[in-house]
Amino acid sequence: MQHLHRPSTVCEMTMQHLYSPFTVCEMTMQHLRRPFTVCSETMQHLHSIVAVCGVTMQHLLDLFTGCKTTIHPLRTLFTGCSVTMQHLQGVLQAFSPQAMEA
Repeated sequence: MQHLHRPSTVCEMTMQHLYSPFTVCEMTMQHLRRPFTVCSETMQHLHSIVAVCGVTMQHLLDLFTGCKTTIHPLRTLFTGCSVTMQHLQGVLQAFSPQAMEA
């Protein structure tokens, strides 16, 4: 998960795919290039992820808005993965104010 800390200029993810069961995770480079704020439905999915993870909306927005992640690490992170909501929760908690201050 350290890939999320790496610098870059591209961080456009389809929350619809993130919201789908991570056991499949059929995210492609084309999907990664789509802005995750493409529509209200996408933002609704984003909010659902946050609700499930017990993390505030702002935490997740801070994670992706203007984040410095390169396409290569993103592809490595999502291609062929079998991540669960529990794993996603761990990622989001790592970006909580408490974790950042630690």
